[in-house]
Amino acid sequence: LEIRTGFEITGANQVGGEYTECQGSMGIRCMYWGQRVSRVVPDSYFLNYSSTKCFVSSNAWVVCQFAKDPCAEHLLAVGDENGFIHFLDAREDVITNSISADRSCVIDVSFVANRPNNLISISGHAKVTSWDIERQLALQQFLGHEGSVRALSVSDDNPDLFATGARDGTICIWDQREPQAAVVRPFNLLKNTHPLLAPERQSIGTKRRSRMSVSMSSKGITSLVHYGGNTLISASSSFKTGIRFWDLRYRGKNSPFRILEDPNSSSTRDFGIASICLDRFSSSLFVASTDSKIYQYSIQGLNNTPVGILQGVKRTSFNTYDFRIAASSTSDHVMFGGGDCFAVIWDLQEKYSNSNKGKLKHLPYPKYTLGGHRYE
Repeated sequence: LEIRTGFEITGANQVGGEYTECQGSMGIRCMYWGQRVSRVVPDSYFLNYSSTKCFVSSNAWVVCQFAKDPCAEHLLAVGDENGFIHFLDAREDVITNSISADRSCVIDVSFVANRPNNLISISGHAKVTSWDIERQLALQQFLGHEGSVRALSVSDDNPDLFATGARDGTICIWDQREPQAAVVRPFNLLKNTHPLLAPERQSIGTKRRSRMSVSMSSKGITSLVHYGGNTLISASSSFKTGIRFWDLRYRGKNSPFRILEDPNSSSTRDFGIASICLDRFSSSLFVASTDSKIYQYSIQGLNNTPVGILQGVKRTSFNTYDFRIAASSTSDHVMFGGGDCFAVIWDLQEKYSNSNKGKLKHLPYPKYTLGGHRYE
């Protein structure tokens, strides 16, 4: 699941701390203030858009991602449930080549920044592989997980580093800078990353007392994202374990330096987290919870509770942890792909441009619905 608004800015002028305006290639007005660029994307961009062609496969698609390099952003990698990765040229609507990655389902893929020919994939058999796309060749295998690998994040600030998370709660940090090594071991291993506080009863005389103890088993990792060059953010199948921040500069340290709180902490029911993503400025973290809400956290401040909530996703859309949330890299839009054959998009532009929250027209509900799919 990816969201892109392909608007090019033809020019900009900035004088001191004041803003100036410029005209984009599609007539979009852009306001510049300091280093924060606000691209106003009109409704017509979404309302006039339609997919010209549909790729149909007998195997169910599981994950997709566009290449990160600007010179190859037309390239789309799609993984299916039978272990194949297909590469599509969006300009010509053709599949350029395919790779047999595993005998099991491809869980996630990620292009490597500044290396348009390099792709990382994870699959259900604890298999983590680095691929040469052009030669359709496996460059390296990364061994270290014992359970099913469920999450992947490649650092854009340091393309040699990436992280994977497994169902047993283990996070492996990998380094690709061993070109001669066909098999690579993790250089940093985080275990029991999301333990859950559970009540433990003890008998004292004739009375029974309850206290909270830390469960020895961790909840499974469901989503990872790099924040800057040295921080990794992790989420799990238990929201009560929080969203955890890890400093990757300290090897062997198994304690997060920050934990974002569960907004439903007073509830006896423990919801999970399906997916997390950062906005284009890396100032907000969006969290897709299985309670059918999207929570927004301001991670540049000290507040560990949500600052906003997006709604409008049906509860049936969260019947598994396979659904993804994505934020546009060029505008203030958030997309979620659910289980009811639709993808929905929230337009946060009205929130950021309207000081009177009582006049919001669509938020906290999605503004656009993208149809065309027959299945989840």
